[in-house]
Amino acid sequence: MQIDSQHLTQANQSTWQRYQTVIASLSAGVAILLALFSFGLAASFDWLVANAQPIIGFGSFVLLVIGLPGWATIRWLTPQHVLTRSERWALSWAVGIALPPILFNLFHIVGLSINRWVVVGYALLGLLLTIWPEPRSAWNTRLAQLKQIRISSHAWILLSITLVSILQRLLAVRELSVAQWNDAYHHTIITQLFLDHGGIFETWQPYADLNTFSYHYGFHANSAFLAWWSQLPATTSVLYTGQLLGIATGVMAYLLGRRLSNRPSVGLIAFGLTSFYNLMPAYYVNWSRFTQLIGQVILVGLVVIWLLVLEYPQFSWKLVGLASVLTTSLLLTHYLVTIFAVVMVGFGILALLARQPSLTNLKQISLRATAISLASALIAAPWLYTIIQSKLTAIARNYVTGYSVGYATTVATLDQIVPTYIKAPIMLLAVVGIWLACAQRAWRMLLLVVWSLGLQILAVPYVFNLPISGIISGFAVSIMLYLTLIPLAAYPLGLVLERFNQQWYVKGLALIGLYGLIVWSTPWQTAIVNEQNRLLTRADEQAMHWIRTTTESEARFLINGLFSYGDALIIADDGGMWIPFLTGRQTTIPPLTYGSEKAINPQLDREVYALYDALRTTNLETAAGLALLQQHQVDYIYTGPHMGKNAQKIQLNTQALRYRPEQFPIVYERDGVVIFAVKAQQ
Repeated sequence: MQIDSQHLTQANQSTWQRYQTVIASLSAGVAILLALFSFGLAASFDWLVANAQPIIGFGSFVLLVIGLPGWATIRWLTPQHVLTRSERWALSWAVGIALPPILFNLFHIVGLSINRWVVVGYALLGLLLTIWPEPRSAWNTRLAQLKQIRISSHAWILLSITLVSILQRLLAVRELSVAQWNDAYHHTIITQLFLDHGGIFETWQPYADLNTFSYHYGFHANSAFLAWWSQLPATTSVLYTGQLLGIATGVMAYLLGRRLSNRPSVGLIAFGLTSFYNLMPAYYVNWSRFTQLIGQVILVGLVVIWLLVLEYPQFSWKLVGLASVLTTSLLLTHYLVTIFAVVMVGFGILALLARQPSLTNLKQISLRATAISLASALIAAPWLYTIIQSKLTAIARNYVTGYSVGYATTVATLDQIVPTYIKAPIMLLAVVGIWLACAQRAWRMLLLVVWSLGLQILAVPYVFNLPISGIISGFAVSIMLYLTLIPLAAYPLGLVLERFNQQWYVKGLALIGLYGLIVWSTPWQTAIVNEQNRLLTRADEQAMHWIRTTTESEARFLINGLFSYGDALIIADDGGMWIPFLTGRQTTIPPLTYGSEKAINPQLDREVYALYDALRTTNLETAAGLALLQQHQVDYIYTGPHMGKNAQKIQLNTQALRYRPEQFPIVYERDGVVIFAVKAQQ
């Protein structure tokens, strides 16, 4: 599988080189066909035909809006020959995903709006910069260079893995109309508001009575770009952008494994284990935890380029510029993953200083790190000011001062990693990888060990008397450890492949192993969506149509909720959460971001809490319950099929309401959805 450093006899070499690209391209087609057969060829064909337009839109978006601008940026901001072509291709995913939030930030600063034609122009600019001749070079020279491009066998295998990953990720969400779980709701609202306002906004109306926006928005910028480009609704765009990031994590595993080991085979194996074997990150689709996922994609590109900048023989403004792009984007994309980046880059700097402990090296590293940090802070300064002025600053201060001790003690713990977050064979291989890295003094691979430990420490800072317990949960760290552990697990397998690289049958066995992994993984990868996390069901969607066409526009619904975040916030617990977005009516639970944004009514968070706290002890059918509903201006009570599937929920005793038809008449009941009207007390 490794083609970059082959040492064969001249006769064997010419024979292999004559056919290896053809064999690899055919094997790429076989891999895709095997994935289709594993899912069901007829079902796959029906799905492809029924969803041809969004699939084509998604594919063209990946190529033209993510790939080409990312490639062009790398082309103009990196010296020649510092990255192989496959490394540039992998890095272009991270850079291409990192650019939209920066564009949102810049357009907001100058007061311009973004629309579909801006995105089309952006893609065309990426294409132009990809093919444009370099300075002091003619067009005929550039065209000759482009004509000489050939896809190697390594690239064919890499491409086939990527295409199979795309197929699996899109098939996984084929039955969903919106993304899963609570986070999906505010992700969809933010995306829609970006589309409505042409960029960054302040008011959340008509979906919520919030009047600030300080949420990290890299995911939503990419989602809005996809919606503009492909003309998809915000609901579908959020879903597909989340799956795009799931695909990109496999590419990032390839990039990290290849760069740190300097072995292409390690990168390919890391890609395969991430995309087709481990539960994470594919399972993120059930939480819609896409903001952390996009942060992790950018994080890998950032770490790779920072190490390249710091190790480069001379100071390079080009590399500093590329590192600044990724650093700025991460600041805008995910605040906590930015902390992860500080830890990982910090340990990388310490490793470089330990290998060459000299004052000259310290000065060079300090100069380059300072240049990147200042440039990133300057570009992100307007948004950093927004964060400082927001509720987020007060929330962080509460953690530091110990205000949230109760919550911190529940989240600042280490979770059991195996087998949910990392499968046992991967962990065993990672241990072997650590031993081999130590034996070979492969210090870059050992950075993965240090990074893993550093990230774990972030989840339990109280062990070191650091007053930030609770800001980063053990869960948030555990679900991202695949990023550092899988390349370690790929390392011993890559070494075995390289050891027997001259044997053609070893390559054949490796391809058969890849095929087997694809055949084995496709059925469960395409069925990874957990119905327990599906808040909006088909029955809810039918009820939304009834609400939209039957109820008055100012109607307000009481919906099921549960206490979360250390009982500090109330989050929805069924499809009623989607009423404001899908019908234009209001509910008693705002989007989750009401905890971090300022509201038009300064008492909003307290009033929401007071209502659901009272519902713990107040029966709705009683006079006190009716008075509570009227106090909060509730016109209807909505319960969906999902109610009762989660712990710590606030039970709405709808069964008792059935015995009070004069006060709570049933106005809608179908397939598990029940809607009661609330009549004014006589």
